Amino acid sequence: MIMEVRKKPVNSHSGMTLVELSIAITIIALLAAGIMVGQTMIRHAELQQVATNFLKFRDAIKQFQDKYKYLPGDMPTATTFWDASATCGDPTDEVTSATCNGDGDGKVDEVNDLIYVMTGPSESIYAWQHLVNSKFLEGSYTGQWALGNSIWKPGVNIPKGMDNGGFAFYYATHDTSVLAYSVTDSGYTEAGGTVIGITYPANYNHVISFGKATVEIDTEHPPMGMVFSAADAFEIDAKIDDGKPAYGNVMSTVLDNGGVFQCATAGSPVSAAYKLSLTGKYCTLFFITGF
Repeated sequence: MIMEVRKKPVNSHSGMTLVELSIAITIIALLAAGIMVGQTMIRHAELQQVATNFLKFRDAIKQFQDKYKYLPGDMPTATTFWDASATCGDPTDEVTSATCNGDGDGKVDEVNDLIYVMTGPSESIYAWQHLVNSKFLEGSYTGQWALGNSIWKPGVNIPKGMDNGGFAFYYATHDTSVLAYSVTDSGYTEAGGTVIGITYPANYNHVISFGKATVEIDTEHPPMGMVFSAADAFEIDAKIDDGKPAYGNVMSTVLDNGGVFQCATAGSPVSAAYKLSLTGKYCTLFFITGF
């Protein structure tokens, strides 16, 4: 008996069919969309955390002041409550509860000085250690200048936030030219040139700022480097304030890049709005505490 052997027909179309290709493209598109949605959700959560921290830090500072009758950092009797540091003003990255006294002048700035640009022992850095020692805030901080190129080091001597930015609490000086408290203008390098971070006139008094640490020759400002896009800044401002860069308790810098304003649309407070069309990071935020 002769058995007939049938050969399997050769499939001349061994690649993906149009249907299979469409399914694959759809799956890839869904994955990409899911990643984008996930990234957006993470960003919103980071911005929400910054807004939450502004309020949390303000409340902790107020509770400290109510209990000890001084602002954290400015307290001249801190070492009678907690261990005294033997090296006040010496840079270190070693976390400890041993602390230093402020001068009790009502301003969280340099010890025995009236400006917030740091050239000596800084009450602004003592402040976070005082808050942790008093149990009004969780965490651990050195209470001293940081080692390396910057006085400020987020996560070491000041609280750390999104994009490695840092929070600072300090007294903003009084600018007699505008009859208001003002945060000193700061220069930033952008696209090979220098842009100026201008702050709007307001009664700032003590502020909590959030930004990147910046380094200057001989002196150093609290973290004021740009960390937010205008949309990011607006989202935080609208959550806890009025959504306006030049009014309310949440204030923004406006960068003047050769007459072209970034972050906000204008240098005039009356006409300024967040410049939502820009996607770059051009904003630094200040939260006015009311102290």
